[in-house]
Amino acid sequence: MKRLRISAISYLNTAPLMWDFEHGDAGSDFEISYTIPSQCAAQLKAGTADIGIIPVAAYAVIPDLVILPGVAIAARRAVRSILLVSKVPLERIRKVALDTSSMTSAALTKVLFAKWWGGQPEFAAVPPDIEQMLRQHDAGLLIGDPALRIDRTQYFTYDLGRNGAG
Repeated sequence: MKRLRISAISYLNTAPLMWDFEHGDAGSDFEISYTIPSQCAAQLKAGTADIGIIPVAAYAVIPDLVILPGVAIAARRAVRSILLVSKVPLERIRKVALDTSSMTSAALTKVLFAKWWGGQPEFAAVPPDIEQMLRQHDAGLLIGDPALRIDRTQYFTYDLGRNGAG
């Protein structure tokens, strides 16, 4: 029997979801590959994965998905792994680099600016390297492990898991 192919996110916050696949008896029934969230969605859409941990925004663009109930990576408080990192205060942000790893966090950032933070910054998709991001932009959205590595004393940081507040 062919093993099911799982495309999983390579960040620390997925460890609880993947633990049994990696350490349990059932793990041998699956072929697991680790990548960034946007690539998990791309692999599922392309048919190179049978199961994927994907961004919620991908549900709208991948037809015929079956969603497993009760399984999600979600937060009601600050998470430190979804950060808008800025050289300037929020009200002065005019250009935002959006981490290419995420579809959902990028969409959330746009909604926060449009509905609550004000302003209409220019957005650009950029790989998750904060130094590169901030060379040409006022702020950069980082998710996952790159966000967790940010020295928050050097920048203005806004945790999107904390209802978009700093």
